[in-house]
This record gives sequence, C-alpha cells and structure tokens, in this order.
Amino acid sequence: MKKVLLSLAACVAVATAGVNEITPTFGGVSPIDTRKLEDHLTYGLRVSLGLSKFIDQLELGYDYSPDVEFKRAGKISDIHRLYLNIIKDFRLTNSIVLYGLAGVGHEDIVNSKVDGDSGYFAQYGAGLKLYFTKSIALRAEARHALKFKNESPASLLYTVGFSIPFGGGSSSSSKKEEPIVVQSVPEQKAPSLVEIFLEEKPTPVAAPEPVVAPEPVVEPEPVVAAPEPVVEPEPVVEPEPEPVIEPEPVVEPEPVVEPEPVVVEPEPVVEPEPVVEPEPVVEPEPEPVVEPEPVVEPEPVVEPEPVVETVVEPEPIIETVVEPEPVVEEPTLASIVEPEPVVVEQLSEIEEGIIAALALSIPGFDPLYSSDHRYFNFNFDSLQILEKDANVADLIAKDLGQRTNILIKAEGYTDIVGSKWYNLKLSQKRANVVKSELIKSGISPNQIETEGYGANNPIKTNATPEGRAENRRVEVLFAAPVAYFNFDSAVLPDEGSKAVKFIADKLEGFGSVKVRAEGHADSVGSKLYNLKLSQKRAIAVKDKLVEYGIEADRVEARGFGEDKPLKSNATEEGRKQNRRVDVLFINPAR
Repeated sequence: MKKVLLSLAACVAVATAGVNEITPTFGGVSPIDTRKLEDHLTYGLRVSLGLSKFIDQLELGYDYSPDVEFKRAGKISDIHRLYLNIIKDFRLTNSIVLYGLAGVGHEDIVNSKVDGDSGYFAQYGAGLKLYFTKSIALRAEARHALKFKNESPASLLYTVGFSIPFGGGSSSSSKKEEPIVVQSVPEQKAPSLVEIFLEEKPTPVAAPEPVVAPEPVVEPEPVVAAPEPVVEPEPVVEPEPEPVIEPEPVVEPEPVVEPEPVVVEPEPVVEPEPVVEPEPVVEPEPEPVVEPEPVVEPEPVVEPEPVVETVVEPEPIIETVVEPEPVVEEPTLASIVEPEPVVVEQLSEIEEGIIAALALSIPGFDPLYSSDHRYFNFNFDSLQILEKDANVADLIAKDLGQRTNILIKAEGYTDIVGSKWYNLKLSQKRANVVKSELIKSGISPNQIETEGYGANNPIKTNATPEGRAENRRVEVLFAAPVAYFNFDSAVLPDEGSKAVKFIADKLEGFGSVKVRAEGHADSVGSKLYNLKLSQKRAIAVKDKLVEYGIEADRVEARGFGEDKPLKSNATEEGRKQNRRVDVLFINPAR
C-alpha cells in the first residue's frame, strides 16, 4: 500500500510540473512464467511530459491488477506496477503516429504468501496513436516486461486508452505544427493544447489565397491596419485519412456442440437372489393304525391273521417320509444370508483405481505394496541416477502390475546451486530420464507425465551438502481418474461425488497426506476457455473433498485445459474420457 501512495504522489507531482498529456488505460496481462498465473486484467493511468530532439516524451505510468490468481500456490493477490518510460514517435500521417518505448519499473505483489516476490523489471514495446482531433488520440500499446530477479521473469501487457491534453505543455503532435503557426503569425504566442482543443473553428475566410500562398500574410500592413488579419487563418484542412478499420476480432466459432450420443448404459446385472429352496413338504405321518382288538371268537375264526400282516406293511413308508426332515435345519437360513458380504465388498473400476493409487503412494496403506520407493536421486549437475536407486523403476512396475488406469507423474527437482533457469531445465531433463527408466521396466508411456520444478519445494535444507543431495531428486506420484464430466459442464456428477466420498473415507488415519485435484478438458472450444473450464472442474472436486471432512489446506486444485489428453479427441468416446479430474496423493517428505 505504501508503494501505491508513492505512485499517486508522483503522478500528482508530474501533473503540476508541465504535464501535457494524460492517458487512462485498460487492458490485460499474459504471464510467461513458472508460477502459472492466470491471465488477468489491468487498469492504469499515464502522464507524460513533452521533450525535444531525439526523445519525444517522458512518461510515468501506474497499472493495477486486482485479485490475480497464483494457480500453483492457490492464492489470490493484488498487483501494483509503477514505471517510467521514454517514448520516440514516428509519424506516418497527420493523424497516425507509430511509437516505440523503453523503461523500468517496480512490481508490488500485495500477498507475500504467493509463490513469487515483488521486484524491479525492465520493459520495451510499441504502440499506435490515432488522432481524432489535433490533440485527442486513441492509443493502443503492447509491452514485454522482464523481471530482474524473480521466478516469474516475463509478462506480456496489452492496453488501450485515450490520450487527452492536460496543463500547458506541448505534445509531440502539436510540436510538429509549431513552424506553421510561427510563419503565419510571428507576433502571436503559440496557443496551448487546451486552447486548441477548446477553441471554436473560425469562420471560413472568403478568399482562401492566404492559405495557398503565405506571402500576403507576411506583409505587416494588414496586421497594423486592422486587427482582423491577426486572427489565425483557417488551418489547412488536410483530407482526413480514412479511419483505420481495425479488423473485427476473429470470433472463435462457438464450439460445435455435438449431440452427446445417447449412451444407454446397460442396466447393472442384478445377481439373482439365491433361490430359497422350498422347505420340503413334510407329509403328515399316518396315524398309527390302531389294531382292533382281536375279537374273541371261537377258534375257527382265526383267519384274519393275513389281514393283520397287510396293516403292518406301511411301516417302511413311514421311515422314508421322515428322512427329509434334516433339510429343514438352521444351515439353510445361513446359506441365504451368506451372499450379502460379497455385495458390500464389490468395488467399481474407479474405486479400485483409487485403492491402487493410495497403496502406491502411502507407505503402510496396504502391506501388499512396498510403496517406499518413490524417489530417484542424482549427483550434482548430473543426469545419472544413483546406483542405490537403480532398481526403483522395476519395483514400481512390479507394484503397478497390469493396471492401465493408474497415472504416473515424475516431478523433477534440483538443489539451489545455479541459476533458476538452468535448474528448471535440469529438473525437466531428470524427470525425462526417470520416464525412460519406467518405460524400460514395462510401463506404458501413455501413463507417464513429466514436469520440472527447479529448486522449488526442497524437502531438506540447502545449507548443507547432505540436504542438497536429498533435494536433487525426481519424485514419482500416482493418480487415478475419479470423475468424468458432461460436455461443457463443471458440475460434479453423482458417480464422481461417490468416488470423492470414497477417497475421504480412505484417508481417515492418514492426516498428513495431501491431495491434488487436476482438471482436464477435451479439445472442443478455445484453449483459454478449456483452461478455465478444467480449473472449475478441479475446484468442484476440491470443494466436495472439503465438504466430506478433508482440511482445505491439504487439497490443491489445478487446471490443465486440453494439454494432457488421456485418449484421442478424434472420437466421442475419447473426448468423454478427457473430460475428467485426476486425483494425486502426496505423501509427506522423507
């Protein structure tokens, strides 16, 4: 804030000391740096002082950019820029002036927690002025700003504004008309820009000869005889140049919204409920035949004995009917309840990928994985992997197995020795070396991404040789796709919300593990639009993780637009796979 007040004070001081032109501006900034800032707007004010000879103007400027997002740090900050330029004009016509500029300035980043510090910068650029009157002009400009010492060394700034006269100075356009005014009326003081701007055009003179031939004006008699000749002759009205018709901005065609194929998802195969065998029908036991008491008859009536034998015969039938009774025992009910645990433990393909990524990333998450081998170390200023890490790629390939839905990211780092640019390139080369080793171990190159971060994110202090040796590393991270989005949408689908809840539940007990949500898009639409859309998708997953209990400072959201497709964008199925968010799990440093 202190620099802002100093900037405003400097502007007021220049305005009261002969400033002849003031220009409010509006435009944008495209950073070219490793912080990966968002493109952002900027508002500014310029005041300039007309000079002479080789340098036409000395200009003091101030630009203000509110709420700039530093994507890597996940922070937002205001940016103030104060600078001083020298300007050289090159007049093309009476109403069109091309100019070049060069200068120095200071950039102040208000939020000190972002990945980047305030610092001085140099800039150069070019611009165009289109004059509507003698002193009012439309001004368009492009500048390239280079930081002297910073991790984000360059930015491209483009602005437009209106230059209007101010004070009593003389601008570059009016300076070039001064010889004509002096020749016409040598006795009269040259009018200021404000007077020229405010004066009414004189009534056309009946005889235009003085304009064509200035000899009569030089004669002193008309000036002494009458005051009328003192009035300036009508300025030579040059034919106004046809306004430069700027080409209409190329309106990128709205992305062709291909009708999403109606994907009739097959109904989930509902496993038939186990058939409950009907309980065997227990036939009622026949009532025991009560033998009639033998009729005491005279002996001759003993013949009924055969009848008694026939009544006793059904006894074997009773035995066969009793045999099925064991089927009705309790084990039959237990067999009906057994399938329920199988249904609960069944995982979807996304959930299986999440489990594998967690096990590969977090030591101790699953004893079947030896996930302690996530680092490759290097000697100083070397691309040779240390001998102790020679078999790390084979161990990763062994744990990964045939899982093609797991993504691998090799992130390269260096110690602090050397320039930032050199270390950035060296770290990228180290990440590429590790990728080659993983491919040799049988992992598909389509599953591997690389990125170099230079001396950023040290895991040990760079003040000791041991700490610097630990920082010269390539760290391997593992990720799994957790959500696929509809076309041109950042709304988290129900299936993705379920997967995020699954992650939150699994991270209980691993409070030191951090999560990075990386958003992606297909190639339909402009790159800038897709970059913003992918960032929104990543933020949707982050917000849902926070909602399910993960602390906000443990979750990072980054968008990559259409730059990292998982499948080909030539087919609808490929584009559907690319509209996704991957989640990486980052274990604490060693």
